Amino acid sequence: MGPPQRAFLPLIQSLARHYHFDIETPWVELPETVRRVLLHGSGTDSLEISYGTGNGAASKRQPFEGILPNLERRYRETESSAVRAELSRFLGVRTCVDCGGTRLNRAARWVFVGERNLPQLTALSIERALEYLGSLQLSGWRGEVATQIVREVLARLRFLGDVGLSYLTLDRSAEPSPARGAAHPPRE
Repeated sequence: MGPPQRAFLPLIQSLARHYHFDIETPWVELPETVRRVLLHGSGTDSLEISYGTGNGAASKRQPFEGILPNLERRYRETESSAVRAELSRFLGVRTCVDCGGTRLNRAARWVFVGERNLPQLTALSIERALEYLGSLQLSGWRGEVATQIVREVLARLRFLGDVGLSYLTLDRSAEPSPARGAAHPPRE
């Protein structure tokens, strides 16, 4: 199941050297940037990863994949039901405590369109959102700012309605649910 256990310590030590953290530091005390890299990877930032000791030592410069992408990839690529069962222990769906499952940052959650904030608006079905936005009366500077945006959103919502998707809500996940055979690790 993935790289041998002995490969993890050198990998974490390489990450600690590159991002200047102590591997003995409790998770809650790690800087947010370090926790993000550990969970989601280093992106395009390559680091020197050392493997082995003595004459068998080697190093390789590469980005760090991240714990969550690694679990997702291994779950997706394996053909072993035993490996899939083991990995599924770490996969699941849960609601983010910070955003309440809206997938919107704090600033976006405080944006209002008329009397509704974005989470309330995206919770509407496409049909109801069309009705709400179509009847929206904004005046003054709000009207000036929102008119073009609302027009664009209405055009896209009409398209979705025209292709038979008016029952969907805008806050619906585009990912398959675990009930349909795909599990995903919780996002931080």
